[in-house]
Amino acid sequence: MASSADDSVVALKLEGTDHLKAGRIKEAKEAYTRALAADPDRKHTEASIILANRALTHLKLSEPQGCVTDCTASLEINPQYGKALYRRAQANEALHKLADAFTDVRMLLRYEPANKEAIAMAAKLKQAIEKRAGASDLSTPTQAVETLRAAAPDGS
Repeated sequence: MASSADDSVVALKLEGTDHLKAGRIKEAKEAYTRALAADPDRKHTEASIILANRALTHLKLSEPQGCVTDCTASLEINPQYGKALYRRAQANEALHKLADAFTDVRMLLRYEPANKEAIAMAAKLKQAIEKRAGASDLSTPTQAVETLRAAAPDGS
């Protein structure tokens, strides 16, 4: 039989989801935060979902680092949770961490090879990474080290 703490977590998750669907992002984030506070050890069966849902609120509120943090916590509970991988990839892209975003989307495609959003994102990220590498004067480690040495005050 479910405990009152379990009931509270579920009720708060549902409250957050209702707020999210209605476009009340801050209220959704607050409800998910209260749900997580009711389950500090992340033992509830819904913990990874609640974390990924709160991550979505971070994304919608232009808080990509908060999204990364919540998705990482969600993935520690359920390493194959596709929504957490995809949202973390989106957040890493927003943080201009293209390699990290690409890693997440590639991992997602291992679990969900037909995921159209992930396929499109992987292609977009690959192109952005290649463009960045082609535009960079420091595209190789040797060039980067030589540039840093030249910039050092004593030339070493």
